[in-house]
Amino acid sequence: MIKKIQSIFSRKPKRMATEDFSSPTFINAKILEAHAVNCGCGYIAIPTGEKGNTYKCVKCNESANGPKYNLGKRVIHYEASSNPLPKSPNELLNMDFYDDAVELLKHKR
Repeated sequence: MIKKIQSIFSRKPKRMATEDFSSPTFINAKILEAHAVNCGCGYIAIPTGEKGNTYKCVKCNESANGPKYNLGKRVIHYEASSNPLPKSPNELLNMDFYDDAVELLKHKR
């Protein structure tokens, strides 16, 4: 009995190998999580692309509409009086790593 209790308390929390904070997959996952909306099933629905207002749940794959998002590069109009500031690389969604980021979010919950 004592060995069983000791084994429970001696376990170290598992850290996913993909939790490299500088990896594009992890950055994408954080961006998607920051812009996610709640799904009716209790999980999160993440943006489905760089621009739009469609979201998809990471658990039940239910599609939903929500607030508009722009996770891609901004178009700067030089004629406009108020130019938006350019985004940093940590604010841009890299679609090459989108599927890997979705998998990371599925296993996170």
